[in-house]
Amino acid sequence: MNGILYGTTPDLTLFALKAGTGEEIWRFEPAKNDRRNSNRGVVYWENGADKRIFYTVGSSLYAVNVQTGQRIPDFGTNGKADLHEGLQTNMDHDVSKLSVNATSPGIVYHNTFIIGSSLSEGGMPPLDISVPSIP
Repeated sequence: MNGILYGTTPDLTLFALKAGTGEEIWRFEPAKNDRRNSNRGVVYWENGADKRIFYTVGSSLYAVNVQTGQRIPDFGTNGKADLHEGLQTNMDHDVSKLSVNATSPGIVYHNTFIIGSSLSEGGMPPLDISVPSIP
């Protein structure tokens, strides 16, 4: 976007580079306790001056400011949403340790973030997930 390349390293560090020169603009390190998995890409979203990158690390969905490389504090909990949210609905056991992994980068449609995921047995995807809204 505008001559900037956004991507992830093998250890899922998010980065922004000047596409023409390869010069690094910023890096974003996900939380150390996030379970690592493969990454399918990043999603760029903007609404006026609000510009974000969304990407997943394990069961965490991050919203990062494209200009600063910092988390968007009003998204989820300080820029991070847990993809386990809503899985506990109508379940009689703790689902917080179940494997939940994104199977695509996702897409934003009418300010709603939509993403596919795989879920280990013992959990059931909720019919309606309350995900932090995009302004």
